[in-house]
Amino acid sequence: RGERRQRPGEVEALQMLQLFRANTMVLAVGQLESFLKLVGDNPPPLSLKLLSIGGAKITRELLAEARARLSSVVSFAYGSTEMGGVSSGMATTLELPEGFSGYLQPWVKVESVDGNDERLPPGREGILRVKTPELAYYVDADGNKVEMLRDGWFYPGDIGRIDSGGRLMITGRATDVINRGGIIVAPEAIEEVLLMDKSIREVAVVGVTNAQGVEEIWAAVVSDTLVDPQAIVERARPRLNEK
Repeated sequence: RGERRQRPGEVEALQMLQLFRANTMVLAVGQLESFLKLVGDNPPPLSLKLLSIGGAKITRELLAEARARLSSVVSFAYGSTEMGGVSSGMATTLELPEGFSGYLQPWVKVESVDGNDERLPPGREGILRVKTPELAYYVDADGNKVEMLRDGWFYPGDIGRIDSGGRLMITGRATDVINRGGIIVAPEAIEEVLLMDKSIREVAVVGVTNAQGVEEIWAAVVSDTLVDPQAIVERARPRLNEK
């Protein structure tokens, strides 16, 4: 795995924040992690008053770091292009349940179910499924709905629970899809690109959770010769960016 570099967009975001004295930033969890690394030990932009975080589960450690180094006021949102907005809330205290993703919107229905799609009681962890007025779905080449939409429910691939107070907690993933801090990645798409490299005979791509609770993309490769991991990443990067 090559070391993750700061992307130009992240540097530009900090420059724009300072130039225009913006008071709000909207970031996915993965972007928040990268932005904290970019800021480093420097003082936070004085104009920044609110962080709006979404796209993936955020750990208490990353939340605490964000509140200490960027802004003490943090809002959460959970949703996707397919579901629309599902939940939202504020981090007014660090005494929040692990995986807290806000309160359910009144027009949204969310359930946790077992492996047989049987509904679980409030507070029980299970596979999440969602119904919203904005619900969309995928279709295959023949126009058939894909498995994520079953019986009118959208399955985002997350594991979690809903307590009696209407709070949603995201605790893990139920599918092989990697959630890179809000960026959804299919492992097979990366494997397909890496296998184009003549030095690689076999490859397996997995998500590995780092110390901040964000999934990183790791690849294990089999080769008949000694390989340079960074060189493999650099050769694959243009094709991966296309995807």
